[in-house]
Amino acid sequence: MNKYPLSDLGLARKVIERLNSEKIFFKKFEMSSLDKGKIKIASIIKFALRYLVTIESKDRKSLYYFWEGDKSALIKFDQDAFDEYINYCIKNITDFFSAVKKNFNAEWHNPQSKLLSVTAINGFIIAFNKIIDKDGVKDFNYYDQRLQKLGIDFSKDNFPYTSSQYSKFSEKIIDEAFRDTE
Repeated sequence: MNKYPLSDLGLARKVIERLNSEKIFFKKFEMSSLDKGKIKIASIIKFALRYLVTIESKDRKSLYYFWEGDKSALIKFDQDAFDEYINYCIKNITDFFSAVKKNFNAEWHNPQSKLLSVTAINGFIIAFNKIIDKDGVKDFNYYDQRLQKLGIDFSKDNFPYTSSQYSKFSEKIIDEAFRDTE
């Protein structure tokens, strides 16, 4: 993993560490080999989260685009600006996943559910990135209202997505919950 803290991987790692120590994902992630039975983070960082938090977005807008903090200070790795940006990422990711949790509360607390699998989490992160790219950053109430439209069975037997189908799952989320029908 890249040790440069402002790299997309470095930022994603810091965000995961913070999410794991507070809020909605408290102690759910496997931060070391001693954390058995928790959500593995390598694929979350590599295939989804890094694109959401990057400061060098190329294909779509990341959270950095919407952050109103001191970007020049962050680029120079000012610790206060760094902390502010990480806090901004945490707040927005927490707002989004709090809406996921609210709409799928039983699944969130069911260890047999696929909701907290790497596949589902990556699908939600990728969808979130696409949503903010198109519509900007919104609040919990917006995500909550939209995610009420998402019909998906997260049971072990019926969740149809596998580990390499993050994008396919993200498209289902977008299609069902975030595309406006006209």
